[in-house]
Amino acid sequence: MFGGLSVSKGLTTGCEFIIIALSIDKVLKFDYRSYFKKYRSAFYFVPYFLILIIGLLWTEQMHDGMKMIRHNHRWVVIPLLMLWNHEKIINHFKFLLLTMVSVAGLASIITILLNYTPLDFTLWVSENVPMIHAYPKSGGDAHFGLYSPFADRLQFSNMIGLAGITTTFLVVTKRFKPILLLNLLPIIFCSIILGGRGGQLSLLVGLIVYFAIILYRNSFPKLSKKMGKVASSVTLVCFFLFISLGVPFATFKSSESIQQRYRQLTWELETFYNGTYVNHEYVYFTSVRRIISWQHLAELFQENPILGVGTGDVKTELHKKYAQDKYVFPVNIHSQYLFWLAGWGIIGFLSFIIAWFFWLKSLFKFKNYEVAIFALVFSVFTLVSMGTDAIFIKQMDMMAFTVFMAVLVFGAQKKGLNIPTKTN
Repeated sequence: MFGGLSVSKGLTTGCEFIIIALSIDKVLKFDYRSYFKKYRSAFYFVPYFLILIIGLLWTEQMHDGMKMIRHNHRWVVIPLLMLWNHEKIINHFKFLLLTMVSVAGLASIITILLNYTPLDFTLWVSENVPMIHAYPKSGGDAHFGLYSPFADRLQFSNMIGLAGITTTFLVVTKRFKPILLLNLLPIIFCSIILGGRGGQLSLLVGLIVYFAIILYRNSFPKLSKKMGKVASSVTLVCFFLFISLGVPFATFKSSESIQQRYRQLTWELETFYNGTYVNHEYVYFTSVRRIISWQHLAELFQENPILGVGTGDVKTELHKKYAQDKYVFPVNIHSQYLFWLAGWGIIGFLSFIIAWFFWLKSLFKFKNYEVAIFALVFSVFTLVSMGTDAIFIKQMDMMAFTVFMAVLVFGAQKKGLNIPTKTN
């Protein structure tokens, strides 16, 4: 399951059902009362899932609503699978994460090679190798970025971004030798060339937050003894700003791929607002598509602020909004926050955010600060991702979040992983 997170929806789904089948003997014999109490934070998102079910009461599109419920079953099933197999999860925690990042690194290398080898070879691979997506010869994804052979370009960008912060976690916690950092090279380069701006930004912010935490915890105690708290704080802040701003700026200036994507963004917005967009294939203006999506989702929320439109009605109501526009864009959902607000109102939105807060708080209570800090970085990464896309309507992102949300709870049980604090 961990190996398939970044490369195959079918593989992860198949693994999910296989693990369920292998865990059948534990379902009736399991001591739920004892273990629920110990690992209850893995189930903090279940109330959110129940709200999705309750949302069926006022939905008109019951078929779409049931489809949404089936898609979201992982908020309950994945924690249960982890609970039934908690000993294996705890004992093999680092190996599971290593599997995920290794496959993501390999997938990034293959993606890079297929984008820089002759087109005839790439076409042959896409048509004859299992698990490789067909090459978009015209239209569709070809307008949005380079070829992503394993998954949708945006989902794959998110998955390799998650692998990037996970690689950093495995190295800084000294679980593996620093040579594992080489895994970041293909991941970062692949993220750059694919042009998934949400994945790029999430990875960048996640690494910056991780860098800030590491810098503070490892360097501040030593510097404050030599320079004093004020001088050491100023020094570290200046160094942090130099690295966190300088490295992204240098990357931007040296990468034509990134510059081209952001020049495209500026041009799209300019032509849309001055009306000249009609002279171009504006249906492929991804920046404008996001703005239109945000506007219409916000309108749905304003019309249904408390309970939303219901579990199955978001896309139907969006179609009505899009039909009223003077321009023609396909219906898209480009914000997880606005999707929650439009679908389930402020109640659905707060149910998830509150659950997330208590989930993160519980990990710090376990006193395993390495895992807790990684959970914080993972949360920041996901919060940024949700701003540009409704990631939980996509299977790969949904599976990755529910798996990591649960596995970190069990991984935090492992003893002897605490980061030394200033008082140690």
